[in-house]
Amino acid sequence: MTLSSPPLSSPPEEVPRQGPERRSPSQAEVTRRPHRWGLGSLFALVLGAFLALIFLRPVWDIDIFWHLAAGRAILDDGSIPSTDIFGLDPTRPWVPFQWGYEVLTELLYRETGWAGVRLAHALVLLLSFWRFHGLFARLEIGGRERRGAAAALFTALLLVTYQDRINVRPDLMNLLGLSVVLPWMLPWRFSPGWRGSGEVPGGWAHVGIAAFMALWASVHAGGCFIALILAAAVPLGAFMERVWPSWRGQTARVGEAPDLGVAVRRFVALLLPCAVVPNFVTGSFHALFLVQSTGGLIGEWSPPIAYLFEESVNPARAFVGLLPYLVMSSVIVMVVRHQVGKLTADSFGVAIGMMGLSLLYARFVYFAVPAVALLVAPLSNGASMTALPDMGRDGKYASDRWRRWGIAAGAALLLLGFWHTNVQSLHGGIARLWSATQAPVDERRFPVAAADYLEASGFEGTIFCHARYCSYLLHRLHPRIRTIIDGRLNVEPSVAEAVSFVAETRFTKLERMDEEDRVLAILKDVRTDALVLEWPSFGPKGPPCEWTLAFRGPGSEVWLSAERASALGLSVRHCGSLLSKSM
Repeated sequence: MTLSSPPLSSPPEEVPRQGPERRSPSQAEVTRRPHRWGLGSLFALVLGAFLALIFLRPVWDIDIFWHLAAGRAILDDGSIPSTDIFGLDPTRPWVPFQWGYEVLTELLYRETGWAGVRLAHALVLLLSFWRFHGLFARLEIGGRERRGAAAALFTALLLVTYQDRINVRPDLMNLLGLSVVLPWMLPWRFSPGWRGSGEVPGGWAHVGIAAFMALWASVHAGGCFIALILAAAVPLGAFMERVWPSWRGQTARVGEAPDLGVAVRRFVALLLPCAVVPNFVTGSFHALFLVQSTGGLIGEWSPPIAYLFEESVNPARAFVGLLPYLVMSSVIVMVVRHQVGKLTADSFGVAIGMMGLSLLYARFVYFAVPAVALLVAPLSNGASMTALPDMGRDGKYASDRWRRWGIAAGAALLLLGFWHTNVQSLHGGIARLWSATQAPVDERRFPVAAADYLEASGFEGTIFCHARYCSYLLHRLHPRIRTIIDGRLNVEPSVAEAVSFVAETRFTKLERMDEEDRVLAILKDVRTDALVLEWPSFGPKGPPCEWTLAFRGPGSEVWLSAERASALGLSVRHCGSLLSKSM
């Protein structure tokens, strides 16, 4: 015999069901207990210190630089561009889908410099993890008494899976947005005791969520678009439970089945403000086009299994790469064992959507963590998702204390893995990391000296460089320059592959002559005014004809075309000449 989910307005005592009696929490159990410093508080302090220290290291991500250049162009022109303002082809379409982030960040940079930009991003990151820690605690994974330790474990897992995204970049807004959208669309899951049937449409909550979604859509349209797809699973799940009442069978509980009207209203509150934001729809599809055409050249757009094939893979990162596949295996087991009915259709749909994203690209691997939380919470709480008996330190439930400590130990191991990757491996220890935080930009990764030279010489024109160098040069020199490529990869795939090949062969120092011939052919065919490359830039054959070395600085070289070299009064290098040893 199966039972359908009753209307949300039905009183609990009138709902027939099988299985153990579900008791209501007593007044003592629902009364908020005074705060006590324990494992949860200690974990929060350690996590906050980790995030603050890691985030305040020098900027090493390439995208922030072209974002700042785009924000400067939008503010100077007073409009959002519709064609490429950075690339060699000014007629190539480009739809800025992060224009809000670019404008806000450029304004902040003008007023506060790198210090304000880094601090603002750090605050967004800390807020995101604080919200997720609260969401994991409200799910009461493992029961009420173990929810603090379980929340610490899942937050640490989120930290490890999100570590590659921790930098000055608009993607941070996506993590914060997910922490807002999940409890908004699943209040019956994240807010115990919530009853949607009595909700009144409108109000400040709807105004607030609409304002947030409008901001998010302008900061990162692609991330907001993905969140809307996930949120659509909620009204769809509510509709399924209405037309398919046997979805959960004997596990139906009052207050958990979503009300279709409430779900639709809440989804519309998310959708409408996004739809009116400029470039939201077109920008989302443009982002999808870029990922499909040139995203394969960027490591974060590889499948998560790529973590297992890194040059210096460690157990923590190997676990990150395997996590989405472990989640998929768990879902298969749930289906085989007929445990899916213990979840509402909306929760199951959102979890499956996040699991699918984590399987798609390494960039989305962190979606697996909230997916696991939604799947595990109903199973770990048994027949009742409400109050559990108070477990004391002695007596019948004394062993639960050791379970909590075991969960906390798992969280500590994850933090140690995060520490090893981001402190020991990258910086060689806490002392070196702390000293590195004093510099706003990691000058080892970017052509700072070359940009100084080009700026001082008044250079204007086009530049060939790889994406990391070009993005930084755009920040320093645009609109006086255009580059062959940058972090957007808004170019033909053949161009992106050629530039990537040049960068990779420079790194391997051209071990084969056929590689050098290919590089020289690429540089000869590219019609630009300057080459900004990592040195040593060329092998024994030297550079293509008519390129002259104008500057050599820490880690980078500037080569000028014959025309530009003559304009600066430099002796032009002709075919057959050898590089001077004095260079």
